Amino acid sequence: MTVLFFFLISTKIKNYRERNMQKLAGFFFFPLLLSAAEHFVPIGSSGNRLLFTVQNFSSFTLQTCLVKIVSSPEWMKFESDIAQLDSIPDSGEGNVEFIFKVSEGEEGRQGIVELSVEDQKGQILARKLLVFRTKLESRETKLLPAYPNPTNSSVTIPFTLVESSEIRLDICNVLGQTVRTLYYGEKPAGFWSLVWDGKDDNGTDVSSGLYFGRLVVQNTYRSSIKIIIQR
Repeated sequence: MTVLFFFLISTKIKNYRERNMQKLAGFFFFPLLLSAAEHFVPIGSSGNRLLFTVQNFSSFTLQTCLVKIVSSPEWMKFESDIAQLDSIPDSGEGNVEFIFKVSEGEEGRQGIVELSVEDQKGQILARKLLVFRTKLESRETKLLPAYPNPTNSSVTIPFTLVESSEIRLDICNVLGQTVRTLYYGEKPAGFWSLVWDGKDDNGTDVSSGLYFGRLVVQNTYRSSIKIIIQR
């Protein structure tokens, strides 16, 4: 029996703005095959959907079968790695969906997702490898809004880098004085975030009030965001 897969990848970034849908098609055979094409996924995105249509070209009904994510890179997090199709009639088809997110980190990370289809007896009907690579949604270095904000404890400060750079991220008070240096050093291109725990460089909780997160990138980019601490 031959099982043909057509699959569709669509992505949503964190604010759930719809992305354009990119059609992809692939055949699943046994033994294992490697897909030549790379599929790009946005760094730091969530709500991504991997959609499959399974077509049965045999002359009999395919009973309960499982589509499995056998393995995936550590930066791709699937909500579930198994989807079940109860029955696919001859010349019919069934649809499955996998939801995943992509963790923050370096641009250009490559990973392989291995998928398989098994019948109700555990026999593997089809397998394939798909190649994914991370990319930045924005092609500019940018300091993004902190969250949660206001906060009574810790706050996350995200930013993007379009190229490997020396950066410095400080927390400053309203007088412009550095309260805490969160990071000073080299960072690769990518989507990153740093967490401020609401303490100064001495490990003491700062008082309630207005603070600023200040990012400097190799003296070519400088930006600040407001952070409100409410004790």
